[in-house]
Amino acid sequence: MSRPTSKTSLKRQAAPQCSESRPPLFRKLKPGPGRPTAQVLANQRARLHGAMVELVADRGVDRVTVRGLSRLAGVSTRTFYGHFANAQECLASSVDSVARRFLRRAANRRGPWNDWEEGVRMTLRSLMADLAAEPKATGLLLVEVFAGGAGARSRAELFTEDLERLLAERLAAAPSGGELSNRLVVGTAAGITRVATTTLLTERADELPALAEPLGDWALSLHAGRMVGPPDPLRSGPALGLGHEATRLPRRKGARPSRSVRQGELERMLAAVAKLAGAEGFASLTVPTIRQEAGVSRRSFDACFDNATECFLAAIEALAHSAAAKAAGWAAGAGGWEQRVQRTMLALCAQAARNQRLAHLAFIEVLAPGREGLLRRERMITQGAAQLRRLTVCDLLPGDLAAEASAAAAWRIAQADIAAGAARQLPLIAPLLAYVVLSPVIGASAAIETLRIERLEGGLKRGKTGARR
Repeated sequence: MSRPTSKTSLKRQAAPQCSESRPPLFRKLKPGPGRPTAQVLANQRARLHGAMVELVADRGVDRVTVRGLSRLAGVSTRTFYGHFANAQECLASSVDSVARRFLRRAANRRGPWNDWEEGVRMTLRSLMADLAAEPKATGLLLVEVFAGGAGARSRAELFTEDLERLLAERLAAAPSGGELSNRLVVGTAAGITRVATTTLLTERADELPALAEPLGDWALSLHAGRMVGPPDPLRSGPALGLGHEATRLPRRKGARPSRSVRQGELERMLAAVAKLAGAEGFASLTVPTIRQEAGVSRRSFDACFDNATECFLAAIEALAHSAAAKAAGWAAGAGGWEQRVQRTMLALCAQAARNQRLAHLAFIEVLAPGREGLLRRERMITQGAAQLRRLTVCDLLPGDLAAEASAAAAWRIAQADIAAGAARQLPLIAPLLAYVVLSPVIGASAAIETLRIERLEGGLKRGKTGARR
């Protein structure tokens, strides 16, 4: 079966024929006596960074060469190797350069000294404007970097951490309130990055500046809980009107239904890849080992998947769907939609705590395949956001931006705990994850009160059960 081809992939297929012969895109410094060596080297490095951004946008990370970079930057290959050991090192440095530039500008944008909320909003306006103004650099930073190996991905993680620190600085400027939640800051950065990433993937980068305001509303709603105290000083309003159309990510192939493959064989393949990857990681997977573990023929495997990566990502998605279905079933009996949200989060956390190996697959190893793993994760977050929207009542339905940002925030908070080896404690943070979903819809005060009531009712039920025993 032929693979669907997007406009982007067509553009990249044509790029190698012309990229190697393109004239230099970046001008050298004009020669002059006494020009400092550091200035010359910085200029060369900047040109190589710019060439990396251009070539990755044209052809993708895997097909960038040292020769192509040197030619486009207007430097010799000898000069290139004076700066970088290889193209991968240049990629990591380019990601770092783009991230520093965007965040430096955002950090320099401050609101009035006595208006911390405006400071948060101005930071987001600057960041969204820069991301929109340089879509190729944004694509390198948020998407293509995942195909560049561990070194490049570590630089992207540094961008995320720096964004978290910048947000924490802005949020800490609030004149009163409780302690700033590190987990909420992590989730806030993830929600912002998620909206930027999916907007870029759906070729709507020009819309990013307009999303700064609704993103500011969403981010501030999460941290309004710090200012909540008796009596309730904050309004508990209706849903935020975050006018953002539903995100439709590029479709990626999963398991292909085939009449020649029985459902049992497909299930065995998915179970086999989950078992193998759970034991030794994604890098250990091969088609022969999956087939041997599942007990299926090569013909059966090929009827469903092109390679081990597709099978792995299909298994991850199947695990997510199964967990979501179990959580929805357990939460269905709750009285109000707020209670259903809380019980859904608790059920998901409980499943991850019970099977930490599978939780590691779904939250950590899912990104190991690179760009394809990122796209699959984003699609699962979109599906999670849709489920959260289905839990709410019509007159309090959150906008798509709020739902997807909250789903991404909850996912990232859980991922951070799993990465830290604290998966067993996930049920303890389930109320926080529910708050992330509820607060943008009903306000921080109402969300906190709902969580208190649910916790009280849960305690009473457990007490009655214990008394009967």
